Amino acid sequence: MKHPTIPSILLILLISLITIISNSCKQEGCTDKAAINYSTIADKDDGTCMYCKTTITKCDTASIFLFDYNSGSMYYMQNVARGFLTTYHVKYNYPTCGTDSCQFFLTIQNLINKDIDCVTDIRLYSVVGFSVLTHLKIPANGTIDYGEFGSMASPTDCGIPGGEFHTYDLIFYH
Repeated sequence: MKHPTIPSILLILLISLITIISNSCKQEGCTDKAAINYSTIADKDDGTCMYCKTTITKCDTASIFLFDYNSGSMYYMQNVARGFLTTYHVKYNYPTCGTDSCQFFLTIQNLINKDIDCVTDIRLYSVVGFSVLTHLKIPANGTIDYGEFGSMASPTDCGIPGGEFHTYDLIFYH
């Protein structure tokens, strides 16, 4: 039986030493560039990658009404349009992904057989100081979806018990 020579033993020890050193130099961490905790120095993924996830939940829908308070109008003291305010709670799983918020969406239905043209301030009772000034143009007997018309930071609740249209000028009918 032939015994290993000293150079063979030294070669095996050298290869083992290089393997141990190269494996011990691996930096573990998140190696996925799409993750929020991506590490530029990691060369071995350790399974700790974190990803942003957004959850959108419909919270509430409330009706608000546009009354004509102009005494010279043919629709004086009548409800001429109905708005539907819908709120959605947008929640992120990590603060670095975004700020939790409430988003407000508006759809308005004209209740009369004439086009409506007015400037109005939409106010929400449950949100102190929340109002949006907007110009409304609604076709006769039509419905307009204005989409998102506002948002606010909110960590928890987005309910809307009520709101109102407040007109600054005359309501014009065409």
